[in-house]
Amino acid sequence: MEDYIQADTENRWVIISPPNSEQIGIVLVKKKKIYLEKRNNAGNGQNTCLCLDTLDFWEDYNRMLLAEIEFVKSPQYCDFGIVASFNDLDGNYWNLLQNNNNDSTINC
Repeated sequence: MEDYIQADTENRWVIISPPNSEQIGIVLVKKKKIYLEKRNNAGNGQNTCLCLDTLDFWEDYNRMLLAEIEFVKSPQYCDFGIVASFNDLDGNYWNLLQNNNNDSTINC
């Protein structure tokens, strides 16, 4: 469906889905090692394991807050859309993401 290369880190995101489907997809991410080392040393060391794509970020974000899901990274606007991060009950790190589909670079 989509193929992004982030200019400053050369990370690549590819979104794949079944034919004729706009409702479900899988995001594959290939990160450059040097970028991961920098990020892990500077931050909490967590990398996104899974992305939950949404068509209405704020509606789903507020619904998740009402369900007492604790976000570990507040919503932020990026070149590619809106994103916030949370951990599920098993400790998997997720991004809630609304892609604006306006750009072919990810700069967040």
